[in-house]
Amino acid sequence: MKRFVRIMALAMALLMVTMAFASCGDKGEAVKKAFEKEEWDVKTVDSKTSGVDVLLKILLTEEQREKADEYELILVNSGILKSALIIKFSSANELKDFLTVEKDGKKDTSMYDDAKEDGIINGNCLLLTLSSDAKDIFKKA
Repeated sequence: MKRFVRIMALAMALLMVTMAFASCGDKGEAVKKAFEKEEWDVKTVDSKTSGVDVLLKILLTEEQREKADEYELILVNSGILKSALIIKFSSANELKDFLTVEKDGKKDTSMYDDAKEDGIINGNCLLLTLSSDAKDIFKKA
């Protein structure tokens, strides 16, 4: 009986650790709440939404644009000059893969590295904006 209890306790502990790690990378809800707290308008859109389609065409490759609808696209704004698009990926690894390209047969992570350095990656979310206000809120989320 003691052995059964120990095995169950170990199994429960492993389950709890697994669940904790699974939720660590998902920053989508925290990002949404951070913008809502600052009274920004937050809504989920698709790549065909007016304005969003243009932004994606300017900033992403054709292959990335085709994949964009696989992820949650979150449009946030607080006036004309304060707006941003957040792409919420399933995981931080998917985000890294999305920004990794192949050059001369080798994987080039420079786009990911630059985005990370610029502070436009938070967990599994990528921020596309020109607004410093949006960038500040995103970083703090």
